[in-house]
Amino acid sequence: MTIQFFVWLSSLRIQFIYFAIVISLPSIILYLIEIITIIGNKEFHNPFYKLFLIRSVPNILYTIDSYYCYRITVLFGNWLYPFLRFIAKLDVTSFFFSHIYNNFS
Repeated sequence: MTIQFFVWLSSLRIQFIYFAIVISLPSIILYLIEIITIIGNKEFHNPFYKLFLIRSVPNILYTIDSYYCYRITVLFGNWLYPFLRFIAKLDVTSFFFSHIYNNFS
């Protein structure tokens, strides 16, 4: 009984991915609208909104990262694998370059 439940749950994997996309896209759009509003209006230039901007950038980057690491690979893994592998190498390379550059400058 328990094994059948997990088999059934794993068969719904793609539906869960689509559901996650439907939930996260409006959130990302709202983040981008808020960033544009905060940067564009002088009345929002105080420490609270600066903290919001600082927090929103990693959240957006995490969502994008989760798309190309977990969600898109399940849906289009065979087609996108060379591109995703290049992006992963580029991310690691840029991280090490920025780390070395910051330590020696």
